[in-house]
Amino acid sequence: MSRSMSGPWRAPAEDGLDGRGFYAAKTASDGRRRYAFGWIPTKRGQADGEAWEWAGDLAIHQLDQRPDGTLASRLPVSVRNSFTRRMPLPDSRPLSGDWKIQGGTWKSEAPDSVAELLVAELPPQCKVTADIRFQADTRECGVILRGTSGPEAGYYLRLEPGRRRFVLDTWPRTTPGEHQWQVGGDKPHAIETERLIELAPETVHRLEIIVDGSIGVAYLGDEVAMSFRMYDQESGALGLFVADGSATFSNVEIAVRSQGSEMAQ
Repeated sequence: MSRSMSGPWRAPAEDGLDGRGFYAAKTASDGRRRYAFGWIPTKRGQADGEAWEWAGDLAIHQLDQRPDGTLASRLPVSVRNSFTRRMPLPDSRPLSGDWKIQGGTWKSEAPDSVAELLVAELPPQCKVTADIRFQADTRECGVILRGTSGPEAGYYLRLEPGRRRFVLDTWPRTTPGEHQWQVGGDKPHAIETERLIELAPETVHRLEIIVDGSIGVAYLGDEVAMSFRMYDQESGALGLFVADGSATFSNVEIAVRSQGSEMAQ
């Protein structure tokens, strides 16, 4: 960053627009907003545990400049507004832990355990929204994509306030290796896809997720974007979870585009 085209230039502490699943971005403006256009790469063999490849699918983030000059990535307004049809949410299914369900709010207190709940089946193409509020000293909480009736199965979008990060974690493990996200991994907390972000307790954190087949793009608090792939598990439900703490989930929605509209990132 610089206040002058001639410098001096410096890199902020968090100097990315997205995580590992977004690269080679270029920017353009429509005169009112600026956007970053980059690639969500494919993975070899179309498998979650394989290596990232070259090229893939185009993703677009809206960029906003913060007062300190750093950039925030958010869901483009036009994309958000294109998902107009909300899907009904049937009776949710707790998988573990104690849940208090009242109206459109789900709350669980799991001070020394894990609580998981399935909300509704996910369409192949949709937008997921959830407001998440957790108490102090909560270790982790978040949303599950394509969860199943068994515990620890699905794509976990996890808020980790103690580590100041937002991560994607996939269960079950399928590929051997040394990292946490691999079978036999002996490097704790070494996650493949993550974004650094301050996560304050007793604050509403809005999570928006675009799902399009194997593609996922998550936006947290209009601050950070995280793109990823979902190959191994092609279907399943939207879920909620909290581990070693307490969290409340509200304004949970699954929305699709109206019939006849095109799905485009």
